[in-house]
Amino acid sequence: MDQSNSAQDAVRCTLCQSPENLVFCEVCHTRLVCKNCHEKYPYASENHTAVIHKQYLTNCTDRSLMDEPQFGSLSALYSTTEEEIYNRSPQGAESSPPDRSLMDVSQFGSLSALSFTTEKQDFSMSPQGAESSPPDRSLMNVPQFSSLSALSFTTEEQDYSMPPQGAESSPQDRSLMDVPQISATLDTEYGYLNGVTCVNNNEVWTCGNENTMKLYNLKEELLKSIQTESGNEPRDITVTKDGNLVYTDYKKGTVNIVQNSTVQESISIQEWKPHGVCTTSLGDFLVVMDNIHNGEVKVVRYSGSTEKPSIKPDDKGQPLYLSTGYIKYISENRNQDICVSSYQDHAIVVVNQAGKHRFTYNGPPFTPPSFFKPFGIATDSQSRILTADRDNHCIHILDQDGQFLRYIDNCELQLPWGLCVDTRDNLFVAEWYTRKVKKIQYYT
Repeated sequence: MDQSNSAQDAVRCTLCQSPENLVFCEVCHTRLVCKNCHEKYPYASENHTAVIHKQYLTNCTDRSLMDEPQFGSLSALYSTTEEEIYNRSPQGAESSPPDRSLMDVSQFGSLSALSFTTEKQDFSMSPQGAESSPPDRSLMNVPQFSSLSALSFTTEEQDYSMPPQGAESSPQDRSLMDVPQISATLDTEYGYLNGVTCVNNNEVWTCGNENTMKLYNLKEELLKSIQTESGNEPRDITVTKDGNLVYTDYKKGTVNIVQNSTVQESISIQEWKPHGVCTTSLGDFLVVMDNIHNGEVKVVRYSGSTEKPSIKPDDKGQPLYLSTGYIKYISENRNQDICVSSYQDHAIVVVNQAGKHRFTYNGPPFTPPSFFKPFGIATDSQSRILTADRDNHCIHILDQDGQFLRYIDNCELQLPWGLCVDTRDNLFVAEWYTRKVKKIQYYT
């Protein structure tokens, strides 16, 4: 039995797996680490009021606020603030990926087994024979997420058959492999790694916990390094159709493009803070951003440095994205759907090109929504959506309508974070702790 992920095991430190002398925060009720790791890695609890577990239980008057210690260490340590995540160092930390078998959607019966929300139906039924022990909370629903009034999209008619960057123009139907395979591994030199984007089938840009972005080929050769203009860490990276690197600077509030090794400030967002960025099939930028002052979250489309003027509000004015200040990533699908991952909301939210909500995915039907922690997101030539479930050490593959197809969890993934897909539908995964990029073949 995997003690670190067993529901029946004692509460353990997420870093060293020790059950002794656990430290809790009596302000936000987050389970942190053991006393030894707290002293060794003060970054893990620098923004918390840390107390020993016994004292925490004495002081806590509302046990419902505790962070579900019965579920082990899958999500407790990482359900923290954005800045804590970005300030941590992975050195010396260990991770034990769950040992679950490969799953196919055929195991879970019909589409009615899916746990996601559409505008017409609520597919919340569990498949026959599936068992789980979810906390006492209901599945997330569309009204809990941000408002499309915060979205800026073009409403002009466009060709929905046009593929996004990286997708082949006329893909044939392809079958998923029974056992995905690692075809290459790149060892980067970051303290931790969180971003990867494909330049072509042989080269990838990477970013991590420093102000330098690095270009590698599949032979692990460092081809180029670019420093950010402000000296801040890049939040996310993408590549234009012309092969130019683009990155977001969350602290400064800018989107920057690198041309001929020179950094140029392309977009200044002032009071908004940009998270994820992607290049669209039309050559535009999509940026997901939030306003820390009023709590608003929105997605904006830019043509160069010009914001598209058309704004398509939600018919009901309901929010799509809820949490402000937490990491979000974005990708355009082949059908020009816009897919946003929000780990704090436990959700993938998908709207069409005009900004109309299509569905929200909160994880497969056999796990509670609180287990799902999506980070990086990508799409492929088959319009399938891939997202990195970091704390559960796996990749979810969905079809374009949000139906869960399977996991990729056999490639010894450890805290997968950033994702990208090349023109041959090879998946590149950036692992946080190991600082490795893994190239994975998942189609036959």
